[in-house]
Amino acid sequence: TFNFKSQCTLSLLGYTTTMEKKPSLLVQYIPVIGWLPKYNFDKLQADITAGLTVGLMTVPQVLAYAKSIAGLPVQYGLWSAYIGLFVYFFFGTCKDITLGPTAIMSLIVHNAAGQLPKDKDVCNPLGPAACGNSTDCYFVDNMCQPLCYQQDKALSTCTNAANASILCIMAGVLNLLMGLFNFGFIVDFISYPVISGFTTSAALTIATGQIHHLFGEAKSKNRKFVLEVHDAFARLPQSHWPDVVMSAVCITLTICLDQLKKKMAKKKNKTTMQKALWLVGTAGNFVTILVGTIAAYIWKQVDVHDICNKTAHITKNCLTLTGEIRKGIPTPEVPDFHADSFSTLASGAVVVALIGYLESIAIAKAFARQNGYEVQPSQELIAIGFGNIASSFFRAYPITGSFSRTAVNAASGVATPASGIVTGFIVLMALQFITGAMEYIPSAALSSIIIVSVLKMFNYQIVYKMWKVNKLDLLPWACSFFLCTFLSIEFGVGIGMGISVLIILFYSARPTHPILAYDETKDTYVESESSAIPGVTVMKIGTSVFYPSGNSLKDVVLKTIATHRCRALVLDFSSVAVIDFSGMQSVTELTDDCALIGVKLFTTGMNNGVYEVLDRAGYFETKKEKQDYHSVLRQGVAAAKLYAQEAGPPERETDPLLGPSNPLKTLSLLKLILIFRKVEFLCGIFNRFFGF
Repeated sequence: TFNFKSQCTLSLLGYTTTMEKKPSLLVQYIPVIGWLPKYNFDKLQADITAGLTVGLMTVPQVLAYAKSIAGLPVQYGLWSAYIGLFVYFFFGTCKDITLGPTAIMSLIVHNAAGQLPKDKDVCNPLGPAACGNSTDCYFVDNMCQPLCYQQDKALSTCTNAANASILCIMAGVLNLLMGLFNFGFIVDFISYPVISGFTTSAALTIATGQIHHLFGEAKSKNRKFVLEVHDAFARLPQSHWPDVVMSAVCITLTICLDQLKKKMAKKKNKTTMQKALWLVGTAGNFVTILVGTIAAYIWKQVDVHDICNKTAHITKNCLTLTGEIRKGIPTPEVPDFHADSFSTLASGAVVVALIGYLESIAIAKAFARQNGYEVQPSQELIAIGFGNIASSFFRAYPITGSFSRTAVNAASGVATPASGIVTGFIVLMALQFITGAMEYIPSAALSSIIIVSVLKMFNYQIVYKMWKVNKLDLLPWACSFFLCTFLSIEFGVGIGMGISVLIILFYSARPTHPILAYDETKDTYVESESSAIPGVTVMKIGTSVFYPSGNSLKDVVLKTIATHRCRALVLDFSSVAVIDFSGMQSVTELTDDCALIGVKLFTTGMNNGVYEVLDRAGYFETKKEKQDYHSVLRQGVAAAKLYAQEAGPPERETDPLLGPSNPLKTLSLLKLILIFRKVEFLCGIFNRFFGF
């Protein structure tokens, strides 16, 4: 990948080249042009191996995500799993990442795309004319049937597939625009507590949504979490024992294969047998689906009526299968936009774009750091955007980076994004040649894969850790978790982000300004309760001085002066990166207030930018004020000591402000000064807006 700076390191393909010139715009936006000329046979071998391994994992995963989480016909998982990989080959900057459907993205689509009615009573009473005018029904075989049946008769509920594809292109356009205009920083406002709350909620929602598949129940028509859970457990007496047995076997097998993969991965010098075992463990989902499919095929040969799809859940002795899967690659077509598509799906598209990019860039950065190269966030946005836009023309739903498949890709020794071409080819072969065999995949087997996968997303320890570190972070976590679970993902993530921003603003408006004291053992100034210098107080401004924090700075400094009754005050600006006009005004007013109460103010440690702002504002107009500034803290403290010694201790008679033993007088006067400043500020606002 490229680090587009004055000198550029090309490290995507395992070699390092220092280039004196910045790459052309064509290379920046189409990175494959930069690394493809250096491609060789060794990298081809590595990419083929990784692509095949990930392909065996991808096919069963995306089938499960589409049917069991997104509520789409099974083939939609495969339709969404290959175009993005082909596009990423040209535009991506991370060699490890694998794009495609994920559990979280499938859940968002299920909630955002809308649901079509599955109840025949809605459509059957309609005549041909009324049925033809309905958007939820279609007329076929002289009967008015729910449109959901046209998608997949085996589904008990059905997500609007047309809306899913529209979501895909809308989110892709948003990602593309964010990348072109370098707006990737927006996701930085989604704090870790919000992400953790959302993913924990998603894991809980996905896991409970699989209960009906595990026990062979009819899925609840309720989309609310509490009602869906209630219906799932209320229908436990209706469970089919073959589905329950299949679930138990598949969950156990998936966990055992996952543990086998982890155990073999720890071996440094693997034998041929250990490599084979690692491959079996890595393709654990495929092995689980294969075992379940063979068992289901045998079960059907014994008695076809023991298949639930054929008996409409009349008997408890039947096994639920995936059912008919559409064969072949879909013909490219423009997503079916409606007049109300944008207004209906706008909020969902924003969530898909933000969460999709956040999920993908977090994975890309983690593996890039692990493997010693860099990714370009803006280019990743462009790659995801183009991937979603192109996929939408092939009836796909939104895609993003998959952590589990990316981990397998990296562990398989992937060399370039070309491995995605191999994985995509595996998906295409599955669509073209084995859809007939996939009809025998048990629904319980697909749900078992999902259950084992989402269990890793539960991070209950984060709550205890936040409680220990910063209890305030529990607020956005709790809002994100509960609102995503019981209301909607859009509200949960949006309100969680809002609360996180408010916390940032609170800390920005009320930063801490510690008192410093010299530590002889460390030979530096450290935070302390007092400066331990007679007549001198040393304070450090804790952060940049902006308009929200200016009044707070004055309040804290003046109260500190009243408490310590000092003659000289040293303000350390070393932590102030930026100061705006309001901040400059606050520093000027603070200097005037200190002069009013007889306290000498010394400033130190300003960077060039801060010093220039104050200089241009006229803060250092006189020679005397310039002498009170020192670039080094120790020099400022020395000057303050000298001034305090020359001024002498405060006297009760000659210095009534600092002299009295009771500091309440001083504090009262300072409060009057602060009140005066606030009244002055309010008068300025009234004068500006109302002219008086």
